[in-house]
Amino acid sequence: MTSHDGQCPSPGIAGAQGDRPKVRLTAPPVDCKANRHLLKYLANLCGVRANQVSLISGASGRNKRIVIEFPKTLPTGIDPPEL
Repeated sequence: MTSHDGQCPSPGIAGAQGDRPKVRLTAPPVDCKANRHLLKYLANLCGVRANQVSLISGASGRNKRIVIEFPKTLPTGIDPPEL
């Protein structure tokens, strides 16, 4: 997943960058605000509680690995992992 932090008017999926979804955020990348905002946004989008979304890697960069436990829905264009 790629996050675009900054002055976007509203959060959302902004297409793809390579094989990763690109997410627009409204929170600035200061004091982990953007990461917290991203996890909360994804929890809401996938219909789960915030504690079911975890940042695995990429806390200080734009490219992030995130785990969403038992999502109820997935955004269009995102397929569940193959087990």
